[in-house]
Amino acid sequence: MKQKVLIIDCQIFQTAAWDRGMGKYSLNLLSELSVTDRIKHGKVVLVFSNQLKIGKTALGAVIKAFPSAEVAWLNLRQSKTHSISRDAEYNKKNLDRFIKDNKYQVDFLMLSAFQKPTCPAFPSSGKSYLLFYDLIPLLYHHRYKPDDNYLSRLRTLFTADVIFTISQTVQNDLNTIMGIPMSKMVNIDGAPIMRKHLNIKKPNFKIPKRYILMPTGDDIRKNNISGVKGFEQFRGEDSELMLVLTSKFEPNFRAFLEKISKNLIFVGNVSEDELVWLYCKSEMLLFPSEYEGL
Repeated sequence: MKQKVLIIDCQIFQTAAWDRGMGKYSLNLLSELSVTDRIKHGKVVLVFSNQLKIGKTALGAVIKAFPSAEVAWLNLRQSKTHSISRDAEYNKKNLDRFIKDNKYQVDFLMLSAFQKPTCPAFPSSGKSYLLFYDLIPLLYHHRYKPDDNYLSRLRTLFTADVIFTISQTVQNDLNTIMGIPMSKMVNIDGAPIMRKHLNIKKPNFKIPKRYILMPTGDDIRKNNISGVKGFEQFRGEDSELMLVLTSKFEPNFRAFLEKISKNLIFVGNVSEDELVWLYCKSEMLLFPSEYEGL
């Protein structure tokens, strides 16, 4: 008799998304699943690609989030713009071989289908589930100019048996723009995940006495230029007030923002504990993003 197994594609933790909201959200989701999934599946397997690196901190956090799960390193190719369909098919065959060799009866959860350089694929057997965040590159196609790499990944939406959308907005977008029936989707509404064991931790970098916090990212929809311009107008003659920006920025774009304002502090990626401290100590929050899945 085949063993009932939940396989979770964890390649998102091997990408830059680990330092952003997607990575932390996925980590907390795993933690909740580790508590709630014990009855349905006899075993849970976390799948990583042996062609992608993962930091010790990230891997340790994933294992800690789901301590009862097994970890499998499979030969899963990275995506290439000109051959993503071929690479996805290659990865699918390797997943099928892994499932067959272990005599598993599977449910398969894909945490992200769009995060480069991963090339996730669903296996041929079992029920497939997809966690989906947004259609932003398609909605703002005139600015994002999505390439074949992104467009080819959209087929995953039609091959999944069930799509978990992180908000009603995302579910509506998929229904009206992609024509995916509501019956195929489940709105988990952010999946109210409890953040356990968060502590307030003062960052080890210098923080100004008075500042506005702008948690953001190096992304078009984050509206960073307008945010910085708005800060400068609001700041006026207040010589003490600074703008603290989180996340990693490309050097050229950072230099461009610094031409708009000389009162910016870029702190890079911060831990959730440090982010709590920054929230608590800030004068106010500035969040000028044009569109968010949540």
